[in-house]
Amino acid sequence: MPLTVDHIPGLQQLDKVDRDRLGIPSETRLPLLAGYATLLGAVPGLVAGYRHAGMNFIAMNSHRLPRDQEEKTAFGRYRTSHAVKSAVWEGVRSAVRFGLVSSAFFGLEDLFDRLRRKKDFLNSTVSGAVTGLFSARLTRTPLARQWTLMGAKCGLIIGLAQDIFTATKKLIMISDQTALT
Repeated sequence: MPLTVDHIPGLQQLDKVDRDRLGIPSETRLPLLAGYATLLGAVPGLVAGYRHAGMNFIAMNSHRLPRDQEEKTAFGRYRTSHAVKSAVWEGVRSAVRFGLVSSAFFGLEDLFDRLRRKKDFLNSTVSGAVTGLFSARLTRTPLARQWTLMGAKCGLIIGLAQDIFTATKKLIMISDQTALT
């Protein structure tokens, strides 16, 4: 009599771990990762936008720098106001860009998972390369080869990390099942 998943308790959950990346179903994982990526992309945009706008304000107004304390206070207020407004817009732009690229990567990864009917690091590597190439073509940069290679490397790292996580989770579940029996 051959052993099936139904004969061994706990293997139903083990089989489910195989189907889901990071132990989260695709329907939940994709919007969750897109949201986190958008929030994560906003932070560098805010910081860079604030710094750039502050320096730009000083450069544009260098012909009328403050002379006394009252003028220094007003100048600082105007510079901060200008920098915060610019930082918000740059943060939004950065968040949208990072969120779209991340959504494209994880969406392509899920598409390749479904097409190949196998979830491994190769799907992540290919989706990283395709996302890098698409981003390079969209921005019309002459560095398309470098962006594609960088996307493939990042995809490989992400894919291997996901595979290691899944294998570790399987080992923990197997050890828990053997400890119970």
